[in-house]
Amino acid sequence: MKLKDIKGMSYYLENRCYCPGEIYDMTGFFYNVFKDTEECKKLGQVESKIVVLCKDQILLLYTNDEGIEDSTRFDATDHNIKEFKELLSGKKKQVEIDEFEKGATKRSLDKLMGIADAIMVSDN
Repeated sequence: MKLKDIKGMSYYLENRCYCPGEIYDMTGFFYNVFKDTEECKKLGQVESKIVVLCKDQILLLYTNDEGIEDSTRFDATDHNIKEFKELLSGKKKQVEIDEFEKGATKRSLDKLMGIADAIMVSDN
């Protein structure tokens, strides 16, 4: 399947992301760009959440009646795939996330904070 096969995904990527196609990780600092023509595999859906594998990422898509409302991306490690499958099956209420390279996000954030006195985020 392709991302555009998910209800509202094309609109979301083009109009609701900070910049077209950007899907951020849990920190809100780091993103990957996705196109609606990219191949993906749906891991499952529960309540208002859809989980898909796309590229080397897990996309957690939050839905509403119109389509996709928000999203977060995670590294598609074997551990994270297992965690999300257990979440989708109801075996878990929360997931414990790891990274492709342990500590990479923290090191990147530390480096970013080391060169900036402040970080301002604008919605304009």
